[in-house]
Amino acid sequence: MAVAKFDASGRDIIRNMEEFHPDEIVVKMDEIDFLNRLRPQSYLHAFSETGSVMGYGRSAFNQSLSSSFYSKSAISPNYSFSVSADYEQERLLYNSQIQQEFFDKTGTTQLSIDELSSGRHWTRLPALEIRFTRNDTTRFVNDHFRIRNNYSSYDAESESKNRIGQRFSMMDFEILNAFSFIKRNGRNKVRSFSLFSQYSDRDEQLNVFEADTTPGEGTAFQQTHTRFLYNRMDGSISMNLSRLWTLEAHTIVPFFLKQFQSDLQGIPRFSSTMPQRGLFRLFSFRPAEDLRVQYKNGRFRFTGQEEFAIPLIMSSLKEQNLSHLSFNTHASFSWHFSPEWLADLSLSHRTGTIDEQALNPFLLMESYHSLVSRPILKQDPGYFIGRISLSGQKPLKGLSMTSSFHIQHGRQWRIDRELRSDDNFVLTQTSDITVPFTRFGTNFRLNKSLFDFRQHLSFSIEAFRHSSSLAQKGAVSEYDADHVRANVQWIGSIGEIIKFDLQESASLSRIQIDGAKTAETTKQIIQKASVSATPVPWLQIDNILDGNWNTVSREVILFWDVHFDFLVGKTRFGVQCNNILNHQTYRYRLESPLSQIVFSQPLRPFTVNMHFAVNF
Repeated sequence: MAVAKFDASGRDIIRNMEEFHPDEIVVKMDEIDFLNRLRPQSYLHAFSETGSVMGYGRSAFNQSLSSSFYSKSAISPNYSFSVSADYEQERLLYNSQIQQEFFDKTGTTQLSIDELSSGRHWTRLPALEIRFTRNDTTRFVNDHFRIRNNYSSYDAESESKNRIGQRFSMMDFEILNAFSFIKRNGRNKVRSFSLFSQYSDRDEQLNVFEADTTPGEGTAFQQTHTRFLYNRMDGSISMNLSRLWTLEAHTIVPFFLKQFQSDLQGIPRFSSTMPQRGLFRLFSFRPAEDLRVQYKNGRFRFTGQEEFAIPLIMSSLKEQNLSHLSFNTHASFSWHFSPEWLADLSLSHRTGTIDEQALNPFLLMESYHSLVSRPILKQDPGYFIGRISLSGQKPLKGLSMTSSFHIQHGRQWRIDRELRSDDNFVLTQTSDITVPFTRFGTNFRLNKSLFDFRQHLSFSIEAFRHSSSLAQKGAVSEYDADHVRANVQWIGSIGEIIKFDLQESASLSRIQIDGAKTAETTKQIIQKASVSATPVPWLQIDNILDGNWNTVSREVILFWDVHFDFLVGKTRFGVQCNNILNHQTYRYRLESPLSQIVFSQPLRPFTVNMHFAVNF
């Protein structure tokens, strides 16, 4: 099978590749991705969920190409072999207006940044995958090999008080292999083994310069190189101890090697007491044993799980080697009151974890303004999670209901942050090594089928509060973040001609510091409706209506698209009329306890696109 797609209308056609799936690697071992975490995150999380809901198709000015080839051969009734190759590339143009405001707990503004940005982004990603599988009544064998190379670059320019340019490039080479084996001995015993290996080599270059100068004579230039090898062996055995009791045992042996090198050459704009260049090495070895016992008796079920590990971590930093015990305890109880009602209770406690992947102990630039200082290698004090739920269903009536309450409490370490404005004003945000937090919330969902299951109505509501503390210039304060969201969806058909999908969503968010509101409550209403009509077998007409209102733009934005599709034999062609009402920009806000960022995002104007597809 071969597939090729090209698009310049704002659709997202990237990521055709065959991916690893958690259920494919039998012993519950997910693919591990460290690469997205090269840069430490700010310790002040953006909270407000009134982000851009316009989606890729409304805002992308793109040229996208996605192609793939896939071949699968049956070597015998129980053996198969497959090869897939993919190539993707994408060019994007973008511009935006960003207003950033940082303030103290009294609401007094400490730093304001107002900038216009524009840029060009280009990425390409070739990949090759090979898979071998054996599957019969007693054995399952699967080996999945992947190699890929990812290149990404962008040029951007920002204008606030001064015009600043930025040039970024990234090259990443990656090899992965996942092997799984299962053997069944009769009805009462199953053995399995899996091996996951990943190697990655990544180079990044970032150049920030005054826009009126030559990029080679930039204000600051940083090059980082990350290389790591991750390997994990996982063996397990499952057996029935009796008619009521089942035991599973997992032996996990992972190790991780990492090398991180940074070199920053700059001008006082990015000066800091942090070391600006150096080499960092880390070795992590974490053998663990995971025991799980399950009890089933009539309507009652109990599952208990205990994982204990002895992490050994050695790094090139002085006094940063740490070995300790790590425990992860989980218990769950479920009770069927009747064939229609079920109650669940789950409790978990985790301690002793360390986030080795985020350790980059040198000065790192982040875009135009911010610097991030190093995190400290410390043991996470852990956290507790509790959840209780009640669910019920009447399948013959198309009715189901679920409600739950959850709570999470713990402590976590954060990362110091430093920001510099154009006039070299410095704003520092620091935290303790460990910061307590509590998060609790509830959700409710109701589903009902109507008119002999031809229509379906769904209603849900969720609410939560996140409470923690933060520090800025030595002043510690408590903050609470609240969020509530309600959703309604109605989907179905009228006869064989009309199909519809109607969705309505409303949400509000607010943040309080020491009991005082830091900014106005952010509210948002989203409406999405699609109606498809097929008046004749060879014609389909789609009406798409998206509506949005929030307290940032304070105006109703209504999008209306009409698509016509004609089917002639194996060829499908059509006309798409998008953004008929021709909206130009969309504004939204992201909030954190001591800052807020307002984005003004350009939208694709009214366009008429033709498309076609041919199936051979």
